[in-house]
Amino acid sequence: MKVLVTGGAGFIASFVVDRILKTTDWDIVLVSKSLSHHGQIRLAGVDAVNNPRVQFIRADISAGIPPIQDVDYVLHMGAESHVDVSISEPERHIRSNVIGTYKMLEYAKELPSLKKFLYFSTDEVYGSAKPGETFTEWSRYNSGNPYAATKAAAEELCLAWENTYKVPVVITHSMNVFGERQKPSSAIPLFIKRILDGKTITIHLDAEGNSVVRSFVYGDDVAEAALRVLESGAIRQKYGIKGAFETPISVLANRIADLCGKKVTLEYKYPSVLRPGVDTRYSVGGTNMKDELGWEPSTDTDAQLKKSVDWYIEHAEEWYVDRP
Repeated sequence: MKVLVTGGAGFIASFVVDRILKTTDWDIVLVSKSLSHHGQIRLAGVDAVNNPRVQFIRADISAGIPPIQDVDYVLHMGAESHVDVSISEPERHIRSNVIGTYKMLEYAKELPSLKKFLYFSTDEVYGSAKPGETFTEWSRYNSGNPYAATKAAAEELCLAWENTYKVPVVITHSMNVFGERQKPSSAIPLFIKRILDGKTITIHLDAEGNSVVRSFVYGDDVAEAALRVLESGAIRQKYGIKGAFETPISVLANRIADLCGKKVTLEYKYPSVLRPGVDTRYSVGGTNMKDELGWEPSTDTDAQLKKSVDWYIEHAEEWYVDRP
């Protein structure tokens, strides 16, 4: 078997590559627009460098990718994913997430042995969830920012290409993913760095003055879920990769500080200037993942979070650097 992974040098992809190499005999083709300093560390950390089972291709999916023979699965993870950047540079996200997905679907349409095209989407397409509310896999879209809108648009392209051209599409929606090798600007590694440096952490508040809430799932759990969907998911079905724990971000910051063995100072701000229209909570159920594929996230989140924090502390010198 051969699986093609777009966004192949990315954070979540590193967990997927690691699981494929450890649990299957599949060959892997990684497609990435660039190979950054952090991407190189990720690939080296999961034994994907100079590995005869791994091929790396540098290509911008929005411009198309070169022909690759005998692809059985496509795992389309390549995307621009930073909400703040999508607000300041929406065209960048449209080009990568919408045009890039169109190009990948056109590519997949011509693969004679393709068994599954997994589009890796996000909980953000459903918009903000009220306290106690959980969206189902087929809940309506209600995108609250340009990033979410581009992911929702790409989902619709996937469903249309399945219906019109019979591309064997499946879709996942993942909650916030955490773990080792995440870009330094993401919440958890950013919090760790600021805690280690003794700096204040800014916590966004909702309209009522409460800390924004997020739900988190560990990277290796997400990789396991993605492989189950690739192998056994039903074509044209959607699968929610639900979070293992939900927490106010202020509580998470204090939890991380405890793991670092340090105190943290928090400041609270309404994010209307930094992130207009911020979604205060996301929630996706995992009914299809559980009922059809027997998957639920691990409950050992304390150990997972500790492993992640320890990794960033151990690799701080090489990870927290500003390099392309």
